[in-house]
Amino acid sequence: MVAAAGVLFAGFVLRRRRRAQARLEQLASAPAGTRDERGWITFDEALPDLRLAPGDDDPTGRVLVLSGAEERAVTYRDAVRPDPVEVVHGERNELMAEVRAELVRLDALALAAVLLTATPLHAAAWRGLVF
Repeated sequence: MVAAAGVLFAGFVLRRRRRAQARLEQLASAPAGTRDERGWITFDEALPDLRLAPGDDDPTGRVLVLSGAEERAVTYRDAVRPDPVEVVHGERNELMAEVRAELVRLDALALAAVLLTATPLHAAAWRGLVF
């Protein structure tokens, strides 16, 4: 019974790990740029500048645009877009390192859950009490 609970818990951890892996892939493929004090993002690659919503008081500096900058890029005269843009502040390598560290923690948690909860079953089988 305890071993089954450990496997079930490891399954939940695996689901969370898949979400973290998807986030890592999203960060790896997101266009990078620099946000200025007026709310404009200038991309490092050949994409048009992107204007954030007026009144957005996020800090300036390096950003990654996660929600499809190519589809949501606006021209100078466009003031309002129908969909908000998801912007993450920071350098790509630092953000990806955080997600990789979370992946390592989740792997260790899943392994510990399976090993620790399966130990009583293994000990019982070794003593000949189960099979």
